[in-house]
Amino acid sequence: DGSFPLADVYQITYGTTGTATITLDAEAFAVRGVRVYKADGTLAGEAQAPKLSRRATSSFTYSVTSAATATMYVDRTDRSATEYRVTMSAA
Repeated sequence: DGSFPLADVYQITYGTTGTATITLDAEAFAVRGVRVYKADGTLAGEAQAPKLSRRATSSFTYSVTSAATATMYVDRTDRSATEYRVTMSAA
């Protein structure tokens, strides 16, 4: 809808209640960062990719409830090939 920059979009459904951790791997290429929005549209958290080095991971945590849904946006720098790994864990 034009509200967000170019991004890969993923739907998330949680299987547990607790704390979720999203981690953007250090080797991300052509990625600006990761954002997660809860089902009600509020921002759960975001991690920015390091600007000067691809050696540091970025992560954030937030609370989740079982069977809740969210949308994760992996913001890309452009339409060219990109490489990244985003890990999500909830406990």
